[in-house]
Amino acid sequence: MKKDKKLPAIIYAGCGFSLLLVILVGVTSLYFSERQKQKEYRVEHTYQVLEKVHTVYHHLFEMGMDRQRFRSTGENSFFQSYNNHSDSLLNDLSLLQGLVVDNRGQFLRTIVLKQRISDLLMFWAGDHANLKDYDATSRVRFTLTEKEKLDKISLEIASMSDVERGLLKRLGNSNIVLRQWVEFTITAGILLILILVCFLIYFILQELKNRINAYEKEKEMNQLKSNFISLASHEFRTPLSSILLSTSLIDKYISVHDSANASKHSQKIKTTVGNMNSILEDFLSLEKLNAGKINPVFRHFDLVDLCEEITEEMQHIAKPGQTLSFEHVGTEKTVNLDRNLVRNAIVNLVANSVKYAGESAAIILKVDISADHVAISITDNGVGIAENEQKELFTPFYRINNTGNIPGTGLGLSIVSRYVNLMKGKLSFSSVPNKKTCFEMSFSLAS
Repeated sequence: MKKDKKLPAIIYAGCGFSLLLVILVGVTSLYFSERQKQKEYRVEHTYQVLEKVHTVYHHLFEMGMDRQRFRSTGENSFFQSYNNHSDSLLNDLSLLQGLVVDNRGQFLRTIVLKQRISDLLMFWAGDHANLKDYDATSRVRFTLTEKEKLDKISLEIASMSDVERGLLKRLGNSNIVLRQWVEFTITAGILLILILVCFLIYFILQELKNRINAYEKEKEMNQLKSNFISLASHEFRTPLSSILLSTSLIDKYISVHDSANASKHSQKIKTTVGNMNSILEDFLSLEKLNAGKINPVFRHFDLVDLCEEITEEMQHIAKPGQTLSFEHVGTEKTVNLDRNLVRNAIVNLVANSVKYAGESAAIILKVDISADHVAISITDNGVGIAENEQKELFTPFYRINNTGNIPGTGLGLSIVSRYVNLMKGKLSFSSVPNKKTCFEMSFSLAS
């Protein structure tokens, strides 16, 4: 038996698609992770801009306070603090301008802010020497001018802060959406991969099951061949030898005109040929069943007439002292089953009773037909079947120990069981050795 070692194309395609999904999920995750990093960098950068803006405002505030303290006390320490804050302010302005160089709007605002702060610093620098010499009117005018310049600077700083806070808000919302997309993409990808892997596992298991079944079938066929060879060497060799011997004896008896003995051996040849034919029929039936060539054809037929016909035919093979009778229970007579399969099953079971029940056995074929159910039973009061052998009864080639030299293949009950299964029926049996053995086939007739 030639086996196809290749796996189905769907398994290769599934593995390839799974690998592609893994790569896509990985690439997508890397893409979104990179975008996430970029957004995190922009958020950090925005916080840095806000910090510098606040630092610039802080230096301006401290410079203003130092001016007030110097104006009130005249202490040089406040003037020195003013100069320190002024240096830091200019340095932070340069850093701020570098941070917003890629944002044209903010960059232009830093230029304006730098100009306004430079103008304020020049204004303060020009008035330091004359702070104590101002009269009240000059001081009011100076204060108003200073306040105007500070207000303009505060507006620029507030505008820059508002822009950066708005950017932070947008980045935060964008991060939420991006995080959701990342989670959805990864989750959906993993689910798809899991589903695909489950399908692949299912198909692989199915393929393994099919291959195991094929292996078991091949093993069974090899066993059948082996059993057939063994059976043929045993069951055919002896009958053929017997036929040859009987033929020689017939020639001898004919030559001496002994018709009685010639007739006896002629009958023996017929019986032996019949047994051999029965063995061949069993093998042919088994081969057809294994090949799936037997399909039941359900038709209405008269089961009572069929059973009466079988009973009459089987009377001819009954052993001396055996009785074969038929019983019918119920008013119905017709059933919707496969007539040939039913006939073969009944003949096989009755023949088994005739062969193995022993002489003086009473064999009863009984049918019980109702509108929706039929039971066909074959009962005898012969030697029966030992309990320890009953579990193997329907195994092909299995023969119980008390068959002696009775010819047979051990296939009959296995074939009957498969016939009954094909017709969706049930085959059961019970046996009490030396008292009663009953095989029953039951079928549902409901449409």
